[in-house]
Amino acid sequence: MADKLDHALKLDAAVALIEARIENNQRQPALDLLHQIEPGLSSRPELRWRALALGSRIEPAYLAQAREALAQLSRFWGDSVYNVYLTRPDVAKLSRSLR
Repeated sequence: MADKLDHALKLDAAVALIEARIENNQRQPALDLLHQIEPGLSSRPELRWRALALGSRIEPAYLAQAREALAQLSRFWGDSVYNVYLTRPDVAKLSRSLR
């Protein structure tokens, strides 16, 4: 149990670091970290789409994957939960970049 929590916290921190690196124009280190954590994101669909959306800001190849990951959240959660989720300011800003 502690190992799963530790892994989840590390992934959360890594995605936050990716975002910070992008904001500070450290594109290659952000992309390197995304490549490093990408395999571990499959068990965290919400975090996966955010990581891919961030990646699409610096690598257009991630755009289609990010769109699909967001669509998967819609199917998984259902329309009512998904639509409320999209109203969060951070989510709205990030999802707009996928259009």
